[in-house]
Amino acid sequence: MKRAPSPTFCRTGRPASRTRWPSPRRAVGAALVALGLSLAAGVSAAPAASPKKVLDATWLLRAAETAEPDVAVTLFRAALQVDRAPRTLFMLARQLEATGWPTEAREEYQAFLKVAPRDDPDRSIAQAARERLTRLLERSAPTARRPPSAPARAEAAKAFGLGRAAALAGKHADATRYLHAALILDPSLSGPHRLLGAVYAKLGKSDEALNHLAEYLRIRPDGPLASQIRQTLSKRHVLGMLKTNASFPSQMWVNGYPVSGRTPMSLSLPGGEYNIALLNAQYHVGKNFKVQVIADSQAAVSFSFGILKVNLDPWARIRADGRDLGLWTELGLPPGTYHLSFESHNKKLRAEVRLNIKAGQTIAINNWQSLMEGKVGVR
Repeated sequence: MKRAPSPTFCRTGRPASRTRWPSPRRAVGAALVALGLSLAAGVSAAPAASPKKVLDATWLLRAAETAEPDVAVTLFRAALQVDRAPRTLFMLARQLEATGWPTEAREEYQAFLKVAPRDDPDRSIAQAARERLTRLLERSAPTARRPPSAPARAEAAKAFGLGRAAALAGKHADATRYLHAALILDPSLSGPHRLLGAVYAKLGKSDEALNHLAEYLRIRPDGPLASQIRQTLSKRHVLGMLKTNASFPSQMWVNGYPVSGRTPMSLSLPGGEYNIALLNAQYHVGKNFKVQVIADSQAAVSFSFGILKVNLDPWARIRADGRDLGLWTELGLPPGTYHLSFESHNKKLRAEVRLNIKAGQTIAINNWQSLMEGKVGVR
């Protein structure tokens, strides 16, 4: 599914919160069976791959050798999900240090030293680096920056395929490793969450199963399994209701993804913060909202705007309070009073008018004479 095309709309990620689920494991397993989330059907769109006899992360390490620094960090972290090898911890620590993340680098060096064999030749390097970074951090102020992270989508698709193959082969524990690696490589994926819901149910881990179903719903609120997942989660007291409305029917986007239909709309979502965008493409207007959805509660957003319809001959460029609105013949504007200026494309005609735009109102400007006399039609 394509993301929102307009730069006006935010593309922030989903909430990372987790919920404690009160439901018994048997009920969770039955609910997943009712959903039809069999391992075979769960990820039909994922690329097929054969599971290795032994968990293999070498392909991720090879990709990291030629990747950009931020992508390399992501690849190393994903490799650790598959196989927490001491050498990978050491390589991640070195990459973080080289890209200017001393706190995180020191943590990874420390993690390496805890698990590396005593005769590992990298131990002396890691010990020296840890001491060097400790001295550096004692002299510098703490940083609030986030560690680097960049998606590696090709590798995410491969990890997803390996996870699917492992699940189909009944290797559920291996499947979880590959699927979590896929989510590190590309957090925007919904498929791994869908399959993890089924795999964790097979493993009897009800909290994890339901959390991943909720994550699927956060990413794909209009996805192919959304209605069944809502039915499963509806009795768990984790869904809230989001209601949206607009002065004229508009499309809704949730965290950068479109939802079918037009306002007014009601959509149940897991609790958390969402970036909601309401867009009316016909009238070239949209607005962003940050909305906190609370379980068993209702949140609402409303987008108010009026419409300016311009049918001038010769056609004109329009400015509102000095801001260029372009050459649209139909244009949405938020409620308020505007100083509008019109200039014909041949530069021969000019007019200015002060208009009060009201929500749900349409103002028509049909000819230059009426415009210059300040006569405009209100519908």
